[in-house]
Amino acid sequence: MAPVSTRAMKWGCRGGAMAARSCRAVPRARARGRMAGPRRAGVVLEPEPREPGRTGLARADLVQLIADASNELRVLVESKPPPKASVVAEHRNRLSSLEASLREHDDLAKEEAKVSELRVLQREQQALQKAVISRSLESAPQDGLRAEDVCKMADAVEEENAALREILEIRRSEIERQRESGKVTAMETENRRLHLKLEALLAREKALLELRSRSEQDRIVVTDEMVAEALDEAEKVVEEVEALAEAQAPAEVVADPEVEEPEAAAEAGPGAEDGVGVAGDLVDMVAGYSPDAGVVADFQEREARAASFRESRLAMIAEHLEGTGTRDLEGGGDGGLREEVDQALAAAVLAEGDLLIAEGKAEPGKDLTVTYRAGKGHLGSEGDFRLVWGFNAWSQKGFFADMVPAAGEEGAFQATLKVPKDAAVLDFVVESGGQYDNNCGLDFHVEVERREGLEAFWSARAKEAEERRRSKEEAKRERIASGRREALEKARAKVEAVLSSEPRAPRAGEMVTLRLDASVSAVSEGVGVEARLSFNRNAHPLDLPAAKMTPKEGKLEVTFLVPSDAWAIDAKFVAEDGTMDDHHGFGYHLPVSGSVAPEPPQHVIHVAVEMAPIAKVGGLADVVTSIGRAVQDMGHTVEVVLPKYDTIDYGEVLGFRECESFEWGGTTNRVFTGIVEDLQVWFLQPGNGFFDINMIYGADWEPIPMMDSERFGFFSKAALEFLLQSGRQPDIIHCHDWSTALVAKSYWDDYHEHGLPNSSVVFTIHNFGYGQDAIGEAAMYSQKFTTVSPSYANEIRHEGCIAQYSEKFTGILNGIDPAIWDPLDDPHLPLAYSSANAVEGKSAAKRALRERVGLRNDDVPVLGIVSRLTQQKGVHLMEHAIWTALERGCQVVVLGSAFDPKMQEHWNELELGLRHRFHDQAKLIFAYDEPLSHLIYAGSDMILVPSMFEPCGLTQLIAMRYGAIPVVRQTGGLRDTVFDVDHDAERSESEGKGGTNGFTFEGADQGGMDYALHRAIDRWYGGGEGQEAWEDLVVRVMAQDWSWNEPAMEYVDLYYAAKER
Repeated sequence: MAPVSTRAMKWGCRGGAMAARSCRAVPRARARGRMAGPRRAGVVLEPEPREPGRTGLARADLVQLIADASNELRVLVESKPPPKASVVAEHRNRLSSLEASLREHDDLAKEEAKVSELRVLQREQQALQKAVISRSLESAPQDGLRAEDVCKMADAVEEENAALREILEIRRSEIERQRESGKVTAMETENRRLHLKLEALLAREKALLELRSRSEQDRIVVTDEMVAEALDEAEKVVEEVEALAEAQAPAEVVADPEVEEPEAAAEAGPGAEDGVGVAGDLVDMVAGYSPDAGVVADFQEREARAASFRESRLAMIAEHLEGTGTRDLEGGGDGGLREEVDQALAAAVLAEGDLLIAEGKAEPGKDLTVTYRAGKGHLGSEGDFRLVWGFNAWSQKGFFADMVPAAGEEGAFQATLKVPKDAAVLDFVVESGGQYDNNCGLDFHVEVERREGLEAFWSARAKEAEERRRSKEEAKRERIASGRREALEKARAKVEAVLSSEPRAPRAGEMVTLRLDASVSAVSEGVGVEARLSFNRNAHPLDLPAAKMTPKEGKLEVTFLVPSDAWAIDAKFVAEDGTMDDHHGFGYHLPVSGSVAPEPPQHVIHVAVEMAPIAKVGGLADVVTSIGRAVQDMGHTVEVVLPKYDTIDYGEVLGFRECESFEWGGTTNRVFTGIVEDLQVWFLQPGNGFFDINMIYGADWEPIPMMDSERFGFFSKAALEFLLQSGRQPDIIHCHDWSTALVAKSYWDDYHEHGLPNSSVVFTIHNFGYGQDAIGEAAMYSQKFTTVSPSYANEIRHEGCIAQYSEKFTGILNGIDPAIWDPLDDPHLPLAYSSANAVEGKSAAKRALRERVGLRNDDVPVLGIVSRLTQQKGVHLMEHAIWTALERGCQVVVLGSAFDPKMQEHWNELELGLRHRFHDQAKLIFAYDEPLSHLIYAGSDMILVPSMFEPCGLTQLIAMRYGAIPVVRQTGGLRDTVFDVDHDAERSESEGKGGTNGFTFEGADQGGMDYALHRAIDRWYGGGEGQEAWEDLVVRVMAQDWSWNEPAMEYVDLYYAAKER
């Protein structure tokens, strides 16, 4: 793409001023150390030197390397033709790294000189002490020491101790200075060593003082033997301390390492000798740590940005509601109800006559007699008559009243009813012998006289509707929050089975003990184990050494002090034999309360080409919306960047409006924003028309000069350019599937060192069957990449394009959004229900489903299929299952469609054959019908999902949410979510899923599927002596949590792990 000129701009939706920049045509070399794989051809660089303290390079070597690098850079810059900018930048980075290494080498040399000076001073003091004692012994009388001699010797020791204390003060001052530059560990180690030396010398002083005390009290002569014995005992203490120091000295520390007091070893107990006092060191290090101003400032800055974002998002929602809320509420929750009632009232005036009359006024709460003069209507005056009535334009219906002959009038019939209190108009038809008189299609209507007037009536209904809506939403929020709390407690219980803490809820600034159960941990039993501890998701500035754990009561313990600015404890455990427990690669993270800097919100931006419900083709759209909402509900900031398709109904986007555009890629890119499912979405519309072709996918098969890979490749880079030019600095950029896989590579090549330095990239594979080259490239460049279930991850882990990056690959099971799929609050169902009234709710839904599609109301099971009709979904098994179910007396409802015209033609022929043979037992509907899909999930007893492969699958999760029992093939996410009633009880218990929940089969043949389907049908009919009733299975399935609660916590862990790079 040709570069374009820059221009200044203001972002109307953000309020800040930025400057656009030209499109970068030349990507820089990949960031070193973050991705594996070969370098670009033609760019050969020597490896960067490591720190001198670790490599042992002499200063002269570094100086020579810097001179060589400078000459190389000068030659490179002066060469013709000019080199690529990325190559020059690589050489400059190498030169800067070498210069930094030289500076660090000089700093270390200065520190070593100071340490050497202090050690010389210490040796001089020790020599002075020995000289004083020797002179005292030489000048002493032959028959022994006098008391005054002992006093002189003690005074000399005291002078030496004073000198040592001065040394300690010097070292403490040095530590304070070094603490600022992050080199505190070695300094505190030396301080600790000198402290123990002082303790040993004090022991020697104590021995001499005891001799002086004895000589003064007993007035006896102290002999040379007595002095020598006392000095020998003191000398042994010094030798023991020095021996421990030498045994534990780390190789990279110049000064003698820290050692522990003998008292600490005694308190540690049996088996803890090797780890004497390590926890004490942790306590000392944390106690000497002052809260880092940067940690607090980072929290405050992030919290301010998140608060501003929340306010902006809520303002957009409020602005939308101001324009639409009143109109919607005027009808008591149905925006068109008032208009319908007004039309009924107009019809009531037209219908006044002598065919149907009301005696007296219709007033709320009072009886009203209605007379129908049958002789003047087309029903005739013979037969039984029934008044069918409702009110408010039939918004409330289903009321009946038998009519009796009217006194004093031939051929007239009447009925009396009580006028509902919230009625504005009454609606009637008359039925006799299955025939209806509906007033020539207008129905009969009688106006209800309301004393307050219609305007006041509608206003009161609006207020009541608003109160009901708020109460309903509050109840729903509480259900979701309760589910989130239960999921959090469930996750905590899983962790506590391996790692617990005392207290259970650690507090910042207080002591805590971690207890590891090695018998269920990944570390080996019976060997020494070290705890590697950190705080704040490994982002805390305090660097703690590994801590030896102490055996106690069958577990391993370590105790330490929690810093006052810690909001999480991070732990990994490594055994002496090399085994490790790092909680499946994510580490253990225990929440901490009372921190002066609580957990800051993370900023996550999804770059995707689908998003439910506005731009949905498959499960990718549902995942982007649902995981975004779930992570946002955990307190983090989430945004979505999406192409502005011309197929989207932007009336469904709250607060939709246009922002300032930006120039990039040789075209003007217009930017729009709005709220979708409570998430702020940014829509990009390039002027090249890539997304104005009346489709999301499919350009490859259309006679237009573009392909989907070209369209989405442009969008992937344009999304990053938008982040740059709008001033965003997200923590995580989350891209999805082959369509936005290019985001990962483009970020590191073009943006990481050019304005977006703070982000890490996470990539999710939703279907490995498409775009494997792009997927492999994204796997290489991303810091973490995932797929949508653990089993699917295991199935594709060893595929060639991603196998070499499997150490950063994991499977996180998808969930469903409980706010969208909720039978307790679903407008498409006739009766709200949960696991508490599942039998009644599903019975009502089954009746409504049969009425909707035209099935007989028989007492037989209903098998539902909601699926795309493709080979991947197992269409050959679907077709066989339809015939099998019908042969067993079941009813079948299919909702789906095929992309392949030949496949659709085959299913059209199947539908035609079934219509002739089973017209009221089987219905095949080829359409996209969201309300009907909800009714099928609720009204079906079983849902069939016989996929050949299934990365995760949402159908079985939604089915279980609505109490339909899944019959599935064991593959991918289907295996991770459906546990066979007859075979998987143990697996379900071990994975903590709350019991078995369906019927499964393994093969891809008809016999395997028949085995699962027949068992399900038998269970519905009550077969199997001693087995649970079908209703109990439905209740258990509905009680299971397949929401995003647990997956969202796993994704947040993944985001933090990606930030560690």
